[in-house]
Amino acid sequence: MVSLDVERRYLVDGRLLPFTLAKKFTRYPEWCVSAWHDEDRVQQPALRDSNLCPVCTDSLRSAWAEMAAAYVPLQDRVAPSQSFGNGDRVGGGPVHPPLPIDVTVSDLLRDIRDEVASVVRDLVEDRPDWKRPADPTTDVLADNLARWHVDYIATHPRAGHARAVLENAWSLSQRIARTAVYDGGRVEAPMNERCRHRENVVVKVGGKPRVLSVQCEGMVVAVQSPAGARAVVCDLVPAHAIPADIWMQMMKASLPRPSRTVNTLARRYADGLA
Repeated sequence: MVSLDVERRYLVDGRLLPFTLAKKFTRYPEWCVSAWHDEDRVQQPALRDSNLCPVCTDSLRSAWAEMAAAYVPLQDRVAPSQSFGNGDRVGGGPVHPPLPIDVTVSDLLRDIRDEVASVVRDLVEDRPDWKRPADPTTDVLADNLARWHVDYIATHPRAGHARAVLENAWSLSQRIARTAVYDGGRVEAPMNERCRHRENVVVKVGGKPRVLSVQCEGMVVAVQSPAGARAVVCDLVPAHAIPADIWMQMMKASLPRPSRTVNTLARRYADGLA
């Protein structure tokens, strides 16, 4: 067993404690720390001794699994082949330049690699006894995180760290879904609902600046990537995307919305993506 002396230390109640002890003395929040709940003003209770609610915990697991499943197909899409586009000289004629790489996919690969590496580095510092997979490629490491280490993030003694990792993972998952890297593309189903994202804008009222909260004018669309990840995305601003489970959670929490309306929306979502 690895000594606690080699674990990274955290400040808890004025004391610097190794990771294992810091978790025991951390006062976890009553409410989930996910930014989605802040944005949509719908608080959800966190699991006991955790920073996240059940839905956000599952969303982190799904996002890491999506990264693992997409990484190799993304690599195959970086530089698609094309006849006479590989830079070889043909028939004594001019050299055909190679096709440019897909910068969007290349950037996404880099960000997935950096994010997985960052989480693994933290994991090693917090848990030096972690056993690295025999083949520690990015997709294998992402799969390892999804299978075994979601609770490590959810119960981290730094709530801000859990929140940041969740946001980064979900953002990457959505970028993967938008690339449609898998055969068959993605499935979309309109929900006939306004996007709930709000932004603060400054307007002049009576000659004085005033901050108003304005709701996005887009409509939401249910999206399922070929790998199975589900989200609700704004058709006007794709960045306004949230996990499908959290969107359903928001609908149920909205009052005075009759339950049968929520059930109708849920059926529409399920039918559209079936």
